[in-house]
Amino acid sequence: MSAMERDRGATMAERALVPLVRADTGVRHSEEVKTRAFVLWATVGGRSATATRRLLEAEADEGQAVPTDRTIRTWAAADGWAAQADGLWGDVATRGKTLHDLKLLMFTNFVLSQEVKRDAMTGAYAGREAAGVLALKAGELSDRLVERGVLTLAVPAPPQEQADESQLSRREREALADERIARHWADRRQAST
Repeated sequence: MSAMERDRGATMAERALVPLVRADTGVRHSEEVKTRAFVLWATVGGRSATATRRLLEAEADEGQAVPTDRTIRTWAAADGWAAQADGLWGDVATRGKTLHDLKLLMFTNFVLSQEVKRDAMTGAYAGREAAGVLALKAGELSDRLVERGVLTLAVPAPPQEQADESQLSRREREALADERIARHWADRRQAST
């Protein structure tokens, strides 16, 4: 008898839904799994529990327990993963560079991409087509920062020295912050024209 035939004669109580039991209920995950979950969550997982779970599932051995989305969200909240990830990007990804240094690097990469295109158009990669294709692709990726408005076509100004504001009142600090924001947007408007 098939499951469908069996269900036709079943009462409502017999056809009741069976509650879903989460895969990792009662499973204690190692610190290694938790650390790996954090690294994935903070980087390629884009701070998404679902994406992180999928990435862990792709890495897991056959039959290895993988934390659920709920478990990953719980870890993220309880252990302050957002603040840790912010620190990770500030310390590791930038390798101690300031925002100005990174903007300047992006700007110089954009300038270099223009030189690569000129070289390709004037035959500099003749006989080295594979190298030319790679250089052009890298230049294209660098150009996207300008196309998408992440980088303006102006040399980034060096950061201004920050005055010690610890002795200022809250109202004075807020006025300075408002002034900086207004100056920032005025500079962006001027750079885009």
